[in-house]
Amino acid sequence: MVDARDFTASTSGTKDVVGHGTHVAGIITGNGSAAGGKYVGVAPDAKLLIGKVLGDEGSGSESGIIAGMEWAVAEGADVVNMSLATEGPGDGTGPMDLAVNRLTAQTGTLFVVAAGNTGPDESSIGSPGSAESALTVGAVDRDDQLAPFSSRGPVVGSLGLKPDITAPGVDIVSALASGSILGEQVPVVDERYLALSGTSMATPHVAGAAAILASQHTDWDADDLKSALMNSSKPSRGAPAYEQGAGRVDVARAVLQSVFATPASLDNGIARWPHEDDQPIRKTVTYHNDGTTPITLKVAVDAPDAPEGMFTVDHTDVTVPANGTASVQLVTNTAVPTEDRLYSGTVVATSDLDTLRTPFGVSREPESYDVTMTVLDRSGNLTPDYSIRLVDLVNPIALRPYDASGKVVARVRKGRYYLESTTRFADSKAPTGQATALFVEPELAVTQNVELVIDARQSKAIGIKVDRPDAKMAGGTLEIIRGASWGETGFVFFGDTFDGIYIRPNTTTVTSGPFSFFVKANLARPDKTGRFMGSPYLYHVASTTEGRVPEEPTVRIHDRDLVTVHTQIAATSPGEIASKDFLVDLPTPAKLTELYTPGTEWSPSVAINPNWDAFEFDRVIISTEVTYQGGNPVDERWNVGVSGPAFVKPFFVADRFGPFLAFNIPLAGDQALNHVGESRLGTTTLKLSQDGKLIGESPASFGLFEVPSGGGELELEARAVQPTRFSTDVHATWTFHAAEGKQPLMAVRFAPNLDEHNRAKAGRVFAFPVTVQEVPGASVGWLKQLRVSVSYDDGKTWSPATVDGDGLTRVVVLAHPKSTGFVSLRATAVDGADNKVEQTIIRAYELTR
Repeated sequence: MVDARDFTASTSGTKDVVGHGTHVAGIITGNGSAAGGKYVGVAPDAKLLIGKVLGDEGSGSESGIIAGMEWAVAEGADVVNMSLATEGPGDGTGPMDLAVNRLTAQTGTLFVVAAGNTGPDESSIGSPGSAESALTVGAVDRDDQLAPFSSRGPVVGSLGLKPDITAPGVDIVSALASGSILGEQVPVVDERYLALSGTSMATPHVAGAAAILASQHTDWDADDLKSALMNSSKPSRGAPAYEQGAGRVDVARAVLQSVFATPASLDNGIARWPHEDDQPIRKTVTYHNDGTTPITLKVAVDAPDAPEGMFTVDHTDVTVPANGTASVQLVTNTAVPTEDRLYSGTVVATSDLDTLRTPFGVSREPESYDVTMTVLDRSGNLTPDYSIRLVDLVNPIALRPYDASGKVVARVRKGRYYLESTTRFADSKAPTGQATALFVEPELAVTQNVELVIDARQSKAIGIKVDRPDAKMAGGTLEIIRGASWGETGFVFFGDTFDGIYIRPNTTTVTSGPFSFFVKANLARPDKTGRFMGSPYLYHVASTTEGRVPEEPTVRIHDRDLVTVHTQIAATSPGEIASKDFLVDLPTPAKLTELYTPGTEWSPSVAINPNWDAFEFDRVIISTEVTYQGGNPVDERWNVGVSGPAFVKPFFVADRFGPFLAFNIPLAGDQALNHVGESRLGTTTLKLSQDGKLIGESPASFGLFEVPSGGGELELEARAVQPTRFSTDVHATWTFHAAEGKQPLMAVRFAPNLDEHNRAKAGRVFAFPVTVQEVPGASVGWLKQLRVSVSYDDGKTWSPATVDGDGLTRVVVLAHPKSTGFVSLRATAVDGADNKVEQTIIRAYELTR
């Protein structure tokens, strides 16, 4: 390694925390010494410049990646390996694509780029693999069959011919970075190596081959290296060029062949519809002979899926003089009667010693038309500040046409489209001073050339008004959802306010499939700081309009149409603040009137002692999604003991994945059976043992443990010790045998009738429900045994309590002493399969006179 540089601002610097980069580097230049020379890289003598452009979470910024590219070429790199790709497909015009093309042209450096791992979908090549100048690499397995995950072409928009080449990318063994994340997640091979799959692993095979060629031909530039590698590759049977390019890299043939062809591929682009008058497309292939004797090549077209006469060459044999060149032309005739689709193949030139492959492709456009769009701002002027998305409702294709002039033409096939545009303009009503006007047409029929004017002056304000005049929006969502034959598309906005968001009512009509305009918001009375401290009410309202954007997108909602919920939040300590839904802050104990739109799902929560500057809190209690129905008011209580373990989907996890057990055990839920809770105070530990032997532990309420084979008895122990007034020590131990899928755990939930300070009367008989909550989806037996004990001295001594009833919910009966203090509870539950939980909660609630 010559040098290393970090472009991510990671606190770890150039250290490979993930382990991905080390694995890639090992494929290029590893010497295999840790395994006796077994795992040697493609070019073990190559010198490496290491540019860290993906941070310690495995992602990076485009600016950081481009900076790394520029550094590499400035340092004199002949070949740049880029084992990365955007999640979505690239169209060849993104910032990284343009950087690849620019740096290649300026310096002659070859950029070898991963195609991406989003196959087998068509047009799934990521950026910068979508760059024209990149040598874009797909992945094959050990049988030279294309890997299902390997991204396919063509390039979005231009339908350019990609990928260019493939290489081994399935179960590739290379170097392990000591202490890396991948080293913890992936089984280790021969102590110092990992087996990984991806086009990230295929790419360094090609980069290493390019390094060998560059050392052999010091005068070659990127185009020469790219051509020589592609010409000499071996095709995978049955895969078109838009999936494999020229085929699998063959470094031995690339080194030995004295002839290569330029350009590396022949991209004929898009032949526009209609085709009866199409003129032949002629592309030249030039063969270069670096040898000292002439070479005669037989030239043929290999395009088994193309109709006869679509692809021909003007010469079937050609002699390339020593140290000279000779050319042939590929003639593409898209006027040949055939179906409209992609066609590809290879120009194959052979001699007694050499075989050269030049892939080609063309898109014979189906019936298509121009959609011309003119975008005007709020002043009626053409504007560059817009974006457009045109989505095919039959095929999963989205176009994003743009031209800075404000007038743009999209070429689309005949069909039905969802059109969505956003135009940005200055507006004093918008919080940022910049407003957005939406233009949505749910079903644009394209059966001829179409012209549209997208005029922001026609848009109207989006908003929600309620009966209380002092109510202000405290956060909301706008969703525009359009159903298509392949799924859904649409627009989603989240924000503190709808101020500065406008929309034009649609003019087209939906003929099939769903379309909805949905707004959802919270409103409360603001305080002087702009937050909602002390608001006596909180609205949760929603409105849906089916089939259209409403003529008046500011919705009026009346209290009489809402469900009233009387919310009470108990106190667990003096000076405590509770934040309802992270919006309305109230000193506890608190009462709040909430108003909900019926028939809509909501996700209520309460955060205790929030710190909004750091977005931290002491404890959070979360409910499962609830839907209120119209009718009588509802009473709800929060933060009421007993606080302890809660098994509620989707917040609780106790799952098996092969040899691994994953747990997330919330230990701070209140007494409501649909609530779970997490505390940020004190210490929490999680331990898993098998047959008395510790397997692993975690300093949190969650953990992933690898369980040895053998099926012995497991013991999971969770404990939370907190500097709080209640539930100061929550301790639970589960004994069970590992099952497939959900694990057979139980939680004991106590629900005493406590006052607003979490107190009960001393000196009285006190009965309350106790419920054994099972893991949702787990296979558990009937409840065979439930025992409860009580302590009035913080767990120093325990006495059995009376438990009446049967089933999962029973009644605990206690005889409270006359003295004040705290009540601690202990429970043991056993099911019919002998799975057991022992659960202790110190200071569950308080006694008062």
